Amino acid sequence: MCVAARAFIIRHGGAAFNPHWGKFWLAALGVFEWQGVNPIPPELWLLPRWFPFHPGKMWCHCRMVYLPMSYV
Repeated sequence: MCVAARAFIIRHGGAAFNPHWGKFWLAALGVFEWQGVNPIPPELWLLPRWFPFHPGKMWCHCRMVYLPMSYV
């Protein structure tokens, strides 16, 4: 199963094409460079609530993950 999973990952571009959360966790584990992770500025939470893309308007699971990720 691991060989098939590795082949699948390589066939689909490797870690560089991983979603943001995946890149974050790989960087936290030390197997991916932090330069490859898009920044999440914690200052977004200081925007007024009426702002169109205020993080508090995100789906609850995204909101609860992006806040701690922004501080790391």
